[in-house]
Amino acid sequence: MNAVSVPETYSNETLYRDYFTPVYRFLFCRTRDYDVAIDLTQTAFLKFMSQKAQILDSEHAIKLLFVIARNTLIDYWRSAPVRLAESSSELDVKSGEST
Repeated sequence: MNAVSVPETYSNETLYRDYFTPVYRFLFCRTRDYDVAIDLTQTAFLKFMSQKAQILDSEHAIKLLFVIARNTLIDYWRSAPVRLAESSSELDVKSGEST
């Protein structure tokens, strides 16, 4: 098994630079939407950075980042009925205005 080399200490910038693409690919493979995957990736990193003080070691940090990304994706999927209902009501309003 190939282990990802994780430095003992890292900055937010280094973590973002090194792990943005793997997290983005993880989310894109599940959404198949470039814009949604970018938004979810950024949201996952923001959530991760807010919890960074609680992280014990670098290996745990990477695992936590992917758990946060997965949970962010689940939150996105759960909100899908709400987004669809809002889109439907917007279409109804637009169609009503044109007649």
